[in-house]
Amino acid sequence: MGSKPEIIFQGSGVSHGVVLGQALKLDSPNTAILRIYVDDAEAEARRFLRAIDASREQLEVLKSRMEEKVGSEHSIILDAHLLMLEDRTLNSEVLANIQKGHANAEWVLTQATERLVRAYESLEDEYFRERHSDIENVAERILLNLSGNRLFGW
Repeated sequence: MGSKPEIIFQGSGVSHGVVLGQALKLDSPNTAILRIYVDDAEAEARRFLRAIDASREQLEVLKSRMEEKVGSEHSIILDAHLLMLEDRTLNSEVLANIQKGHANAEWVLTQATERLVRAYESLEDEYFRERHSDIENVAERILLNLSGNRLFGW
């Protein structure tokens, strides 16, 4: 019986040290977000705003837990994620496109996120280029809340 091959992932760390354990991959290249026509754009906009609220609550709980266990200096990344949830430009764009196109929130959010990620990836500053993963993480959380999936025991 052979052991599983070791896989090493490269990424941007948020704290010093080494971590060993099982990785949980949330995204999948097989995931497709479809554009669906919605009759009631107002209800769809409210559904998007509820997903934002749920995401905010989850991040605040996670931040509190992290501060209890490792201190507030390690929870700064969650502050950035909370600020991204409040991005008026992005949220206004999503809400306007839901209204204008009678499109489902998942599709509109994915389109807006992809546009932002491309913009960040084109920046000259390496630090900001790497922040696209934060945008993707926040969008993934919102998408999971839109889908009704429970995230990490929420």
